[in-house]
Parts: sequence; structure tokens; C-alpha cells
Amino acid sequence: VERLAAELAGRGRDDRATRLYLALAARCESVARSRQFSALAEIAMELCASGLSTAERTALGRTLLGEPDPWPGDFTPRSDTQVRQEDFEMEIVSLLEINRQLVQQPDLDTLLGLIVEHALGVTGAERGFLVLEEHGQLRFDTALDSCRGDIARPEFEISGSVVREALAKKAPVRVSNAVDDPLLGHQTSVVSLELRSILCVPFEISRDLRGAIYVDHRLRKGAFDDRAERLCRLLADQAALAILQVKRMEEIRALNRELERRVVEKEVDLQNARRALREAGTPEPGTLVGQSPALRKAQDLIERAAPSDLSVLLVGESGTGKELAARALHEQSPRRRAAFISESCAALPASLIESELFGYRKGAFTGADRNRSGLFEQAAGGTLFLDEIGELPLDLQAKFLRVLETGEMRRLGDDAAHKVDFRLIVATNRDLEREVREGRFRQDLYYRVAGLVLRMPALSERAEDIELLVEHFLRLEEQNGKPRRRVSKRVLAVLARRNWPGNVRELRNEIARLCVMSEGDLDDPALVSRPATFSGGDLGVKEIIPISELEKRAIHSALEKTGGDKRRAAELLGISRAKIYQRLKDWEEGRE
Repeated sequence: VERLAAELAGRGRDDRATRLYLALAARCESVARSRQFSALAEIAMELCASGLSTAERTALGRTLLGEPDPWPGDFTPRSDTQVRQEDFEMEIVSLLEINRQLVQQPDLDTLLGLIVEHALGVTGAERGFLVLEEHGQLRFDTALDSCRGDIARPEFEISGSVVREALAKKAPVRVSNAVDDPLLGHQTSVVSLELRSILCVPFEISRDLRGAIYVDHRLRKGAFDDRAERLCRLLADQAALAILQVKRMEEIRALNRELERRVVEKEVDLQNARRALREAGTPEPGTLVGQSPALRKAQDLIERAAPSDLSVLLVGESGTGKELAARALHEQSPRRRAAFISESCAALPASLIESELFGYRKGAFTGADRNRSGLFEQAAGGTLFLDEIGELPLDLQAKFLRVLETGEMRRLGDDAAHKVDFRLIVATNRDLEREVREGRFRQDLYYRVAGLVLRMPALSERAEDIELLVEHFLRLEEQNGKPRRRVSKRVLAVLARRNWPGNVRELRNEIARLCVMSEGDLDDPALVSRPATFSGGDLGVKEIIPISELEKRAIHSALEKTGGDKRRAAELLGISRAKIYQRLKDWEEGRE
């Protein structure tokens, strides 16, 4: 019988399905199953009565229940209390389903149409409208006729007086016979449309946006009872929340589109600025400055390595610009829009490195009063640059390797693993290969971080870049509010001859010092400081070299650096070109 009832319901024979489900509910010994069959009977009955008035529904119920039962002797009719309880339960189920459908709608037009459809369904109205009032102006967004579909010009098919009254009172307005109503009967819209039953339920979405669900029936008087009004009010409350949600989503999407547009504009402006800087021969802020072969080799390698996610090991003396190289790798990579996280392992106490890298949960140790993400999580989607990687404690290197191998990490005090995704760049001025041989750095970790080894040249290998670097540092001083200064060729020559054990970092500090010591332009070579020495009292001197030999070495070295250009060699040495010719002639005659 249950299968037959389901088949009848599937074929649209809801009247017969209703009677069979009621019979099953009356005869089922299980209370749960009886309620299930009663609910199915109510669904089938609702489908039969869709669009009918209360009186018509009552007549239909009498007809269906008045027909002879197949087994009349064992039929026990339900009490009115049971009927009301089951009606109430059915209303809750219907409203929950309506709410589920409303919150799933992606755009406002679809949502408003669905609200009107459900308003017609729960009230049995002939026509339904949804009106929105924004900043005092009424807008007719959706209008449906239960038989004919969309209504073309809803503003001429609705009683604006009823809508305004409901919005003003902030309460539903229900009219049983609008034509005979003493307050509404004379309204043009009521007379011209010959309106009978009207139900208008207002709702508030936000401070500046309100709305109303408006349903009517032009043929029947008293079409809407207390139940229809109650259900329509509940629907209106759900509609307000759903509309607010869609409005906020549309605002978020609009903000995202505007943000994307601005990002594109900024990127275009940045590209144009970079192009202008390159055409003017001016280096970009925060970039590697210079045109020497040694630096260009490093820059070419950065350009080739940037698009990949390969780990990079930057090696070189202190002050050669390893962090700038790491930033260049990040800025030229697909990860440039995400974070660039930089940290020096040497700057962190050994007891804190693990918590800085991995983060921790609240209560993981004394002083952990909140959850904190570590550097691995902070660099998600971007680049993590760890300077002085050789300072990483040996016991932590295994955990670090595990993160790189699996792409997962656990905060201190946490049992759950978190996925991490970052590009790793490390740097050191140590000889890591020797550190591996001497057991201070894990060999497997070395191979993992040294996917590509990029050596940054010392300043002594790119002396021809000193002039460009000095000009660059003077521009930075000017950008920081200092007066504009120029540097003389005599000072440049002394700077080029000077030894720079601290490399570019030391040169920048020297330029800053000269700006303080000089009253105007940098034109006094005597102000250039001597490089610091950190060796013993004998200054590391192991042999005495004659002045003539030092002069010969200096001239030959300058000529080698300038490719034999005697004018440039003389400028680098701070002597006249004639003196170089004279010395070369003397040495040639000496050999003869």
C-alpha cells in the first residue's frame, strides 16, 4: 500500500495518495511511522489544495475523507488537536525549506523572484509583488501572476496606498474586499483594478532600505486568513535577512572588482615608473645598483631563477646586498603580491628560534598567553628569507628539513598539522660546505636549501660600480630631506682606491658620514676615512714592500681594471696621465 501511495503521488494523483497515506497512518502501530505517513498525507493534501481558498480547502477535505474507506471498521479519525499540531509541524518544515532555498541564491534578481513565488505558495494568492523602498523611493522589482507569469508593468497593477500604509505602520495590512472598503474603495488603483483581497506585509532590511511583500486576489473576497498572514510575516522576515546577505555579497564583489582595477592600475604605474628609471639610467629604490660584469652576472641569474619556486642559497661577504637580492627574487616572482618575510637567524636567541619559526598555541609554555603564528605561516603564499642560516641550531635543522620535505608544520603545543606554502631563500657568509664537513650543518638540509647557489660579488670585484653607488646614496640622502650634494672626481678616486672590507654597507655608511662632515659638496679627499683593522698589533704585515714596487703594482692593477685605459687609470689612482706614461717608459727601459 505504501508503494502504491508513492506511485500515485509520483503520477500526480495526490487525492488518492492522500487517502492511502491517511489510512496507513491510522493503522500503523509505530508512532514514528504513523507521524511519517501523516506528514506525507499533509504534503499530498497541500498539493491538492494549492491555490484554493479556506472554504474550498475545507470542502476538498470533506470530499476526500467522506468517501468510503476500504476498511471502515478499523479507521480511527484524528482529533482536531492532532490536526492542528501536524499543521504547525508542516508549516515549520515548509519555512525551513524556504529559508534554505533563499540563502542559496547568488544574485538579487533571482532571490526576489523566489520570494514572490513562495509568497504565492503560502498564501494561495492570484498575484504577488515585491516592492523595495530605498531613500523614500518605491521600486517594483518583481511581480508574478500565478497563472500568467511575469507582470510587465507592476507599478500600474498594485495599490500604492496599501503599500505606503503598511510601510508607514510597519505592520501588515489585510483587506478582505478593497472595493467596498470605506478607506480604500475610492482609490484609483483599487477602482481601476477591481481589487478584492489584499495582503501587504512590510519588512526592514537596513536603515535606508525597506520592502514589502504584496499579494492580492481580484476575484475572491476574504482570500487571506490569519494563517496566510502569519506565514507571509515569517516569509518577510526571512526575505529581509536573505536580501541583506545578497546585498552585502554584491558590495563585497563590487569592492573586489574595484580593488582588482586599482591593483592593475598600480602595476601599470609601477611598470611605467620602472621603465622611466631604466631609460634615465636611475636604479629603482631597493634594487641592486651597478653595471659591472660581476653584478650583471648575479642579476641575470636572479632573473632566470625568480619565476621558479626553487630554493636559493645566497652566499658572499657581509654587506654585499644578499637581502636586496632576495627581495629582487621575490619581486620578480609570481609570489610578489604575497608577503616577503625576512629574519636573521643570528638575531634570535637559540631558545626562541623554534617558536619564531613554528609559532605556538596559547599555554604551550610559560608566557604563551595567546596563539601566535610563526614565520612559516606568515610567509604563506609568499617568500621566506632567512639570513645567517648557518646559525640555525643543529637540533632544529631536522625539524626545519621536515617542514621543507612535507610542506606541513605544527605550532608548539599543537597536535594538528598545518599546510604551509612558501618559497625559501637563505643566505650566509659562512662556508656551508665546510660547516657540513665539520658536522655543524646537516648535509641533507644543505642539499634542500641550496637548490641554486647565487654568489654576491664583493665590492672589490666591482670597483667600477662605486661611482654609481655613491650617486645612488646621495640621492637617498636627498630624499630623506638632506640638501642636494655632488661628489668630486678626487673624492671618487680616493673611494675607488680604498679597501672596503664591509663592502656596500660600509660604503653607504661612509657616504652618510661624509655628508655630515662636509659643509657642501663632497670635494675634500682628506675626509675619507681609512678602513678599520681588526688584526693584532703587527697589523698582519709579514714583509716590507718597497714604495716603488707598491707603485708599480698599483699602476698595473689600475690598467688591468680599466682595460688599458690610461686616462681612467690615472683618475682611479689620483695621478696625472703623464706620470703613468713616464713610469711605463722607465720600467720598459729598466728591462732593456
